[in-house]
Amino acid sequence: MKTFNSLFKSPGLRKSFFNTIGNGLATSLSALSLIIISRILGPNLFGEFSVGFSLLMIFSRLTDVGLSTSIIKLVGQTHEHKKINTYFSLTSKYRLISTLIFTCLGLIVSSFLNKFLKLTNPSIILITFTLGLSIVLYEQIVTMILALHRIKQAIMVNAIQASTKLIAAIVFFLSQTTSVNIIFALYAFAPSIPVIFTKKIFPSWVKINLRIKSQQAKKQIIRIISHSYINALSLSLTENISIIFVQGFLSSYEAGLLGGASKIAMLFGLISVSIAQVLFARVAKYKSSYHLSKYLKKAIVLSIVSLFAFIAFIPFAKLSIILTIGKEYLSGTPILLILVAAAFILIATVPFTALFFSYEANWYFSSMGILRLVITLVGNIVFVPIHGLKAAALTQVVSRSAVLIMSIILGLMLYQKKIRNLNSIVLNSK
Repeated sequence: MKTFNSLFKSPGLRKSFFNTIGNGLATSLSALSLIIISRILGPNLFGEFSVGFSLLMIFSRLTDVGLSTSIIKLVGQTHEHKKINTYFSLTSKYRLISTLIFTCLGLIVSSFLNKFLKLTNPSIILITFTLGLSIVLYEQIVTMILALHRIKQAIMVNAIQASTKLIAAIVFFLSQTTSVNIIFALYAFAPSIPVIFTKKIFPSWVKINLRIKSQQAKKQIIRIISHSYINALSLSLTENISIIFVQGFLSSYEAGLLGGASKIAMLFGLISVSIAQVLFARVAKYKSSYHLSKYLKKAIVLSIVSLFAFIAFIPFAKLSIILTIGKEYLSGTPILLILVAAAFILIATVPFTALFFSYEANWYFSSMGILRLVITLVGNIVFVPIHGLKAAALTQVVSRSAVLIMSIILGLMLYQKKIRNLNSIVLNSK
């Protein structure tokens, strides 16, 4: 009982709760826009829209190169404005450079992707790589805001881009626009709108200087991204690459069913993102045995609650499809259940992943990334052509379950090791 009381009194949990609620409302607007778009386009065309959406998400992870993790970890460990501005400036510069590189590479491979995906609207691929900068800028801004623990501002930024998407979707619906290219282009451009308000979002002392140089900060960033990049990229691939393989190996209709189910599951995935945004920055500050042991109890409780939450969702699976993307997608109900299970497994994993922001164990992020990536690629390449949609969805469950199990085992092992080290330091000081 004490654990539950302390859980709900925790500042970290309260921030996670408000961040989840605030982002939940904002993402509900984005989800509502996707629901409207799915109803406008129907499963076939929405399948092609979903392919573009997935390519856009993968593009954002490719260009991130692990920089978001470095911002959260490094800024979370200092209160010096000069250092924070250095980290913000360097990561912004590196991200712009990586965006330029991957944009060029994307345009080069677009013809190959076109042949594999067999899209009736191939311009979607070009739109992804030309408007991908929008989501890159948006994610950089949000990460910087969250590193400063400015939760309200992060919610506001999310709400601005989500409202833009919803307004555009309503206009499409009223004007009966069914052009996938136009709809996807405006949807991809929407995240850049909050960039206009950056001066009002950040404290006045935040100054971005793309010409700044710091070998020490550069080494710190590189040390983190060398491990975190694979983890971040593999997480995005796990969530998005299945639709690409389904489109390539099966059909636009089946990609549409998977895309529709994925958008509903995405709402639950938001919970993991919101909790992670708060916990990763907060737990990075925990160095004492007291704080770590107290947090570990809360992590276990949060993980157990998330798994029971999935059971509560099962009776509402069909209803959630009817009320959102429509009856045309009802044949995707089994897929939805599998994807939502994967979403709750991810939620259960987040509290344990947060522990590694306190530990000196950057290898965890690269190791889990490789594990997730191998399972995802094997599952989609080998089993999707044979077993179809269910194989694509089950691949997410298997990969996330493997990461959850390894995160618990490794997290507890390193926790015991860190406690022993801290205790020995105390004894030696006496």
